[in-house]
Amino acid sequence: MTKKPFEFPTEEKFRAAIFENMGMAICVTDEHGNYVEVNDAYLELYGYTREELIGKHFTMVVPEHYRAEAARIHDAFMAGAPEMPAEWVVVRKNGELRNIYVVPTLMVKDGIKCKVTAIADITEYKRVQSTLKPHGEVVNA
Repeated sequence: MTKKPFEFPTEEKFRAAIFENMGMAICVTDEHGNYVEVNDAYLELYGYTREELIGKHFTMVVPEHYRAEAARIHDAFMAGAPEMPAEWVVVRKNGELRNIYVVPTLMVKDGIKCKVTAIADITEYKRVQSTLKPHGEVVNA
């Protein structure tokens, strides 16, 4: 019996499956910083429902004292300035602070720009790192 070769599902379904199953939280924001899409991992990380996020400004998950700076960085990125991967502190719906590492990507289709951001929750890593450093132990990433 010969094995049937792997066949990709339709392009749209395949891309949607990647978006949902990447293992990282992913959000898409428009030129104005409003959410246009989020995956389930993003919802789990922040504790919101999709309906609570879509159409809202992404700074709702940023501590208040960082919001203006986060919005400025987003706007500059959308205007063409580079944005390096970085660590941020964010706020879950329940008020809990989390440490995250973000990797931004600019996407343009038919002249419409959006920012796709992949997010890794590094809260536990930061906790272990801060626990071990005072004892002189080295934490390797």
